[in-house]
Amino acid sequence: MAQSRKAKVVFCSFREMSEALIVQAPPELREEKKALPSQPSQVFNFTQAVFPERPPIDKVGAFVLVERRQKQPIENIAFWGNPQCSSRQLDEWRSNNILPIDLGEEKYNRHGNIVGSATEFIAKQFCLNLSPAEQRLVFLLNDHNSTGKLKGYYMSVAWLIRELYELDEYDHTEVVSRAAHVIEMRLREEEEERLPDRTDEEMHKTFPSYLKETEKCSFAPFTVGRYLRDMWRLGIDPDEIREKVEWWIQAWYKVQTALDEAEKVFQLMEQSGWLGNEYCVGSGLRLRVLGANTNKFLVKKVARSCDVLIVIESSGRAAVLAYSCDVRRLGEALDRREPGLWHTAATQGFVLNGGRMYTEGASTRLGRRELIAAIREYPPVKRRR
Repeated sequence: MAQSRKAKVVFCSFREMSEALIVQAPPELREEKKALPSQPSQVFNFTQAVFPERPPIDKVGAFVLVERRQKQPIENIAFWGNPQCSSRQLDEWRSNNILPIDLGEEKYNRHGNIVGSATEFIAKQFCLNLSPAEQRLVFLLNDHNSTGKLKGYYMSVAWLIRELYELDEYDHTEVVSRAAHVIEMRLREEEEERLPDRTDEEMHKTFPSYLKETEKCSFAPFTVGRYLRDMWRLGIDPDEIREKVEWWIQAWYKVQTALDEAEKVFQLMEQSGWLGNEYCVGSGLRLRVLGANTNKFLVKKVARSCDVLIVIESSGRAAVLAYSCDVRRLGEALDRREPGLWHTAATQGFVLNGGRMYTEGASTRLGRRELIAAIREYPPVKRRR
């Protein structure tokens, strides 16, 4: 049996990455002109991709950029739940035709302001020659990581995938694969000429109910409504469009149901006093503590009812959530106290011991009192609006 050919990978150094053109908003971003796709600078032969647990949309974008340059689709997707990932492990994966995405020392946010997303990191890591459409993709995902803009659109896929990871009935591999298809359809729609018989008028005749359902999307980037239009303009079979759009619409409704149920439980908790004491820290910040194995949708609801929320799970894992605050000083303090156990997501306002993307790390030894004391010593700072 012939052995499969190893992917030949050429890396840019981090110095080259920093000196490369940092992706900015290209002029074409606001134009409807079609741009011919550039020729891929490399051809890959990866057979599997490894993501962090629960990857957000910029990780999926990185996957798409590589898969577009594959000899064949990447059939297998796996998830790595440990915050530690050695350079040796990364090299071993690549030598076995396995593509690591945003792991270990190759996490995009470990390299200062060189890159703004995992998508941009992998483009520069592999020296990819991006098409104008791919450049716009990188810009949008960089901007989203900074502002969260894509999550604000109605039926946003960027928002939906994060919520679907919390529902047990959804396989994470399928969520990633379907999100990748959304991104690929947007890229192709920008790069290819629209078929003459696929007019917007015909689209409204073919999918009146779906277009009504997704009307609030306003065809914004990476929304279900835009996805429908992209597939229509590309000539995708109407039955396939229906299946794919229906999947996302049903997913959106299931998330809405979960959020509604969390709201009801939260109201009962408030009325019954189950949430317990509320603490004051820093300059009048309101702090609450939530106990073990709480529904993640409920956690988000409680976190938005106060300034700072400590979540302590039965496993000993903990998290500090302060959505509207700068938590960097607190994160640095906890990391000094327990090196390698705490991970700060500064833009989101999280300091996590383990968490959704790091399922295999050790639990903190800090309890409720120690965490409250740390927050009082290094209180999160309210961001200016």
